[in-house]
Amino acid sequence: MSREYFIAAYVPDNTLDLLLADGWRHFGTYFFRHTTELHCGVEVDVMPLRIRLCDFSMKKRQQKIWRRNQRFLTLIRPFRFGMQKQLLFEKHKQRFKEHVPSHLFDFLPEHPERPTRIHEVCVYDEERLIAASFIDIGQMATSAIYAMFDPDYASFSLGIYTLLVEIDYARQQGKQYHYLGYAYPVPSHYDYKKQFNALEYYDWKKWNCFPDSVPIPRSSSNNKKAQ
Repeated sequence: MSREYFIAAYVPDNTLDLLLADGWRHFGTYFFRHTTELHCGVEVDVMPLRIRLCDFSMKKRQQKIWRRNQRFLTLIRPFRFGMQKQLLFEKHKQRFKEHVPSHLFDFLPEHPERPTRIHEVCVYDEERLIAASFIDIGQMATSAIYAMFDPDYASFSLGIYTLLVEIDYARQQGKQYHYLGYAYPVPSHYDYKKQFNALEYYDWKKWNCFPDSVPIPRSSSNNKKAQ
């Protein structure tokens, strides 16, 4: 298996758990998984990542990010599309140098209740939407789909903050795992996903504690790509 995909209009919560555990992801109704990907012109291995929620704890830097962003209003609710989110998406995508997405619907369904249950994390500075992220809700797991933030607030590490909010929410809901999407064993802009406690990676046969035999290199890539 190198690249596989299928289209599904509806996936039950327990089936989503099984798909996530076997390395699948989805954007809208398009479900996919692949063991390799081109990165900086070189084919590299793909590592699905997840956090074992019962053992998770924030690192000191993450605690600092959490505390610093308590000044903002953070809401968690079922996903609903709005122009405020699309405008934020337009600002955020300016960070990308390649594979630049065109619309938020590249990642999210136009009908919020299909094919999976999706919730959103929205962060507001008064009435201004400054960050948003979107997660799948399974029976025993949640999964990050996409995250974006206002570049004017880059110093607040809002991408990390919304991920911490997702993890906290998943734990409150009694979930076992929170899936972070894909990363590489070589330096890339995905390296921020490797900085969490209780992390596991999938070698396309079984899940392993991270790091086991996988190095944690410092990222030197300036390329940007959608999650």
